[in-house]
Amino acid sequence: VERVPSDHPGKEAASFVASRYPEVFLALKEQTLAHAAQDAAEQVDREFLHRYPAHVASVGAFAFCSRKQTVLVSIGTIHVWIWNGTKWHKPEEIGDYFLPQPEYESGSRTFWGRGELKDNPFYSLRADTAVLSPQTPFFIATDGMDDVLALSEINEMQEETRSSFPGFFKALVEKVLTGKKQRDDITLLMCWKR
Repeated sequence: VERVPSDHPGKEAASFVASRYPEVFLALKEQTLAHAAQDAAEQVDREFLHRYPAHVASVGAFAFCSRKQTVLVSIGTIHVWIWNGTKWHKPEEIGDYFLPQPEYESGSRTFWGRGELKDNPFYSLRADTAVLSPQTPFFIATDGMDDVLALSEINEMQEETRSSFPGFFKALVEKVLTGKKQRDDITLLMCWKR
């Protein structure tokens, strides 16, 4: 299997997506948020393919928060969980695109980049959107979390902290730093209103 010689192009590509996607999404005047999310993803993908070589990909999740609503956009293998008052759960609008490695050419069915896979209909660029009340707590974690904690364990930790989000998040970060060794980086984002 052909590979990129180092992590550098992937890290640079992830930084590009992290800065460019919000710019494009917020500039679009689409009828629906879902259309804006998908159109922005496609525009950023075209730019991505011109900038990065084959075999480079990126996934991502974004939170656009206003006084009226929170819009979560997810592309690829990023965990997005929302709080329903008693536990964290995945919103039905966010799909599951994880693929076992090395059985598949990619660890995700949907992503930016990977120009060499664009003609394969199994893979796609799909932007999932969930619209929440601005009071709904949410939690985003990259797929490196899979090596450390499952959602059921995360909910157990939340129960132990008696719904204190700051206490829970502190315990979670501690567990990530001292827990099982992960194969991939972990980025966490948690947002709640006081």
